[in-house]
Amino acid sequence: MKTAKPRLAVAIFLATIFSLAAHAETTDAPAANENPPAEKSNDSEKPSKKSMSQEEEMEISDFMMNYYKEPNLKKFDEMFRKILTVSAAHKGSSQPAIIFISEVFRANPEKIADWEKVAETLPSKEKTLAKIAKNFATEIELGLDDMGPDMLWGAFFATGNNKFPAKVAAIAATISPKNVIDMTAAASAWSLASIAIDQKHTVALEAAKTYLETASPEERAAIAERLSEKNQQILLGEVLKKEEKETPPKTEK
Repeated sequence: MKTAKPRLAVAIFLATIFSLAAHAETTDAPAANENPPAEKSNDSEKPSKKSMSQEEEMEISDFMMNYYKEPNLKKFDEMFRKILTVSAAHKGSSQPAIIFISEVFRANPEKIADWEKVAETLPSKEKTLAKIAKNFATEIELGLDDMGPDMLWGAFFATGNNKFPAKVAAIAATISPKNVIDMTAAASAWSLASIAIDQKHTVALEAAKTYLETASPEERAAIAERLSEKNQQILLGEVLKKEEKETPPKTEK
């Protein structure tokens, strides 16, 4: 069975994302979707002096994934340095973190200069991530088609805008050639199940359901192939693809 080369590397978001290995390798994607290179300097590859505990990483994840529900700039001031540090340390998590930060920057342009001063005190990797986030906030406006599922979730968690999970649903419903596994579509479907359903992000769930209500029968069948029967029922209102159950081997009497 062939595996389709996705446009984007997929790594879905901090705590969800930290536990998720990248689902696909990066291909020749647009520059905006590539992992940003660190500035060349003697300390660019050095890890932070103090590694974060799992509890600290979970705190950062919880803050980011729920920020849109009640944006708290005072708390963001406290977490900004940590978000950059943990994102620089975890391969694959920089994309959603950059987009998350850029959306907070975009909504609060009067505070960008203060956050830049904080970033200037950090190692070059973290500094670079902050610079890229600022560029996305002030100079480069990404369209939905320029973003992979990881970046779309980063934007959603910062804004609560339902267009982002709707786009994740569209990617998850991508129609693939027969006998080809589309890893980006599969990861998108996984992220919808994990974030919208399991972690009860209702705004995301309703956005995905609304998109899928008007999707073509072929798209609905495509996403059904990537969901459990339970999640098909939740997202599609019906089960289109029965799960294959393993038949136990017969034993001779």
